[in-house]
Amino acid sequence: MDALPDPTPKVRLTQPPSAAGSNRTVDYLAAAALAGLALAISPFAIRMLTGRSELTLRSVLLSVTFDVFLLLISAALLARNRTRLLFFYPIAWMVPFVVLGALETIAGAVHISDHVALFQDLSIIKRGNHWGPGNDHLAPVKDGFAVYRPWSGEGVTINELGLRTPSPTPKSPGEHRIAVVGSSETFGTRLADADTAPVQLQLALRRNGHAEVSVYNFGIEDADLTKGLALLQHFKTIYDIDQVVFVTGGSDAFAEYFAVEGQPLEVTKAGGSITSLELYKTVERARATWFDPSPARLAQFDARYLARSVEKRDRLTNGIIAADNYCRTVALRCDFVLQPLLATRRRPIGSEVQLAQTYRRLYPRFDVLAAQMYRDALKVGPTGQLYDLTTVFDNNSEQYYFDGTHVNEAGNLIVVDALLPIVTQAAYAPK
Repeated sequence: MDALPDPTPKVRLTQPPSAAGSNRTVDYLAAAALAGLALAISPFAIRMLTGRSELTLRSVLLSVTFDVFLLLISAALLARNRTRLLFFYPIAWMVPFVVLGALETIAGAVHISDHVALFQDLSIIKRGNHWGPGNDHLAPVKDGFAVYRPWSGEGVTINELGLRTPSPTPKSPGEHRIAVVGSSETFGTRLADADTAPVQLQLALRRNGHAEVSVYNFGIEDADLTKGLALLQHFKTIYDIDQVVFVTGGSDAFAEYFAVEGQPLEVTKAGGSITSLELYKTVERARATWFDPSPARLAQFDARYLARSVEKRDRLTNGIIAADNYCRTVALRCDFVLQPLLATRRRPIGSEVQLAQTYRRLYPRFDVLAAQMYRDALKVGPTGQLYDLTTVFDNNSEQYYFDGTHVNEAGNLIVVDALLPIVTQAAYAPK
């Protein structure tokens, strides 16, 4: 006998067309949102939003890593069936890089390296600037010196000639022009335009009845005395300069230190990009600062420095002699000021104590080398034109240094008070 037919209706397990369409709509919206997010954090968008013509390698790496990951997920959402599975492998391959990028982003946001070993304390700066690392704004070196690309924003204004100072204008009758030449301390690293030493010196001179004196900022970050002299030679006539104050010491001391100890990784462009990574800085600071330098390393440095000092004078002394010779040749009044350093402060205050410890361990013997360079410069420098400001903060009980060489706004005011008699007594002295 034939089997009776099954009266139970067959049900096909398929989604209604409306449900399938609804799911695809969600996929499309999610894919569009992820693609939009990728565009928003792309290098192009960051440059447009920040106004920067160039980004650091760190910023580009993080941006590209997250962009690729988001776009892969977006493409997977748009794909169907087996094609979607093809995106699984590159997405899985990207996960470790995304995790590493996320850790780097978080580490940078909380400045984790400063928790390992305090390298700078920006909390003591009242106003400051946010234009980022100065090297990102430098134009290529030409004729032995560098200037910045024109810029205005984030607390920093760079004129069309590449200097953080007013543009040159025809000199007024009776006007006396002073150029302050130096490195980052003169430029005003981390400080707003109005709080830089040259601007504050200008205001102090006006308050003291010297309305005829104009002060110009010829400071370029990381410039040693040789580069500062080259810059002065280029801009002296353009600005019709009458008097110069060289604020020097820190850059030359560090350059001399690295010539003895060996060049750090960050001196090269590629190395600087690597050392800008917060995770790298964290590991390096932990390695360098959790333990005192070994006696063997200190002895090796002392031997190298002794051999170098016997062979020739250091670059600070040579730079002062060369600059003084130039000034005499062109009949230009020039004074030299040895800048204060955290390593030379008699009694660190506040977080300066931690900063000093970090710098002593990162750069062992730097304090000894800098002090010796300053003594040597004072022995051979031009009489009556070389001034040592290393004790300028000794009678104050306030923290001024936010890292090993730079001071906050209050510190700049004290430096300016020390500069004021130097520039006024020399302003109209015979050249």
